[in-house]
Amino acid sequence: MKDLPIFLKTPARVVTAVVFIMVVGELLIMALIGGARGVILRYPFLEDLLLYLDPIALVAIVSPALYFLIYLPLSQQSEVERRLEHVTERMRVESKLAQRERHFRAVTESASDAIITGAANGRIVFWNPAAERLFGYTEAEIIDKPLAVLMPERFRQQYGERMAKAVAGGQSVVGRTTELLGLRKDGSEFPLELSMSQWETAEGRFYNAIIRDITERKEADKVIYKLAFYDELTQLPNRRLLNDRLEQAMAAGRRSGRHGAVMFLDLDNFKPLNDKHGHSAGDLLLVEVARRITGCLRETDTVARFGGDEFVVILGELETNREASAAQARMVAEKIRTALSEPYLLEIRHDGRPEGTVEHRCTSSIGVVLFAGHDASAEDVIKWADLAMYQAKDAGRNLVEFYDSRA
Repeated sequence: MKDLPIFLKTPARVVTAVVFIMVVGELLIMALIGGARGVILRYPFLEDLLLYLDPIALVAIVSPALYFLIYLPLSQQSEVERRLEHVTERMRVESKLAQRERHFRAVTESASDAIITGAANGRIVFWNPAAERLFGYTEAEIIDKPLAVLMPERFRQQYGERMAKAVAGGQSVVGRTTELLGLRKDGSEFPLELSMSQWETAEGRFYNAIIRDITERKEADKVIYKLAFYDELTQLPNRRLLNDRLEQAMAAGRRSGRHGAVMFLDLDNFKPLNDKHGHSAGDLLLVEVARRITGCLRETDTVARFGGDEFVVILGELETNREASAAQARMVAEKIRTALSEPYLLEIRHDGRPEGTVEHRCTSSIGVVLFAGHDASAEDVIKWADLAMYQAKDAGRNLVEFYDSRA
């Protein structure tokens, strides 16, 4: 049956064709016979001829002619039309796909974010111009390179494990926004925000990554954090961060059984400097005081500017013995008091130009309180240290006094 026309390749179509031809043929023959009766009346000898003609025989004779003259051309025309429609539809789909590809190219090439496509084997297969600007690699340099080259080496193993989970069908990276460190061609690192999606084709599974440089956002976050938790002048922790650090130190002391200490410092001769040389001189003194106090402490200790010319120091994890802890705290407090009593040489400037150097002497009064495992609040501990500082001032200034609840 392979040589038959397509419309005769099924039994149902063969039967339909035969019936069609026989019916149409018989109708034509009958019409011819019917139309011929007028001629017979004029020519009587034709009547005898018609008696010998069998309509069925005429159908058998005429049917092949009808098949080749009418049915076959019509059927072939219908097949051509169907093939033309198929070709037209395919061209329409191909045109639509080409249009979508042009649209995708236009979007990715004009995007400000880097867009990178990787295959399931971790190799890069697409790289838009924003990715070139961000990482420094041209498309020719990076295509077919592993995605891992875009990350610092110390993170590549972790990245590979997460990608392996994604390939296995997990959702550790796909559909989520992640913050990572990126690695540029010149070796510099930068923070980035990564969003990934995946899709599958006949060629395999692919991953699409949209990457954004968040360096400016991170810097802005640092500025906001500093404004919220650090003193703008001395760059020391402010009260908010001080309270948080003290609560952490007190909680650590309750767990370990070790004592801690809080020192409240107030400068004894600060106001005359402000009155004589202005607030700029006072600011210079406060910055130098902050530097000197910090130099007397361990890295794990905290010094904060409480306000004005007042500072608070937190010493954590001293000793389990109270007397030994008090001795350690006194030693540190005396070290601070001695450092702050040294002369200050302050270079006074006006509109950025030096106007001269001022020598100033300033001492400090320091109140100390120990804490360990009790239920007092951070606010109470600071208040007790403040009371001890006033005891030092009342006793003559430039002294260290421990808080005495009986006083």
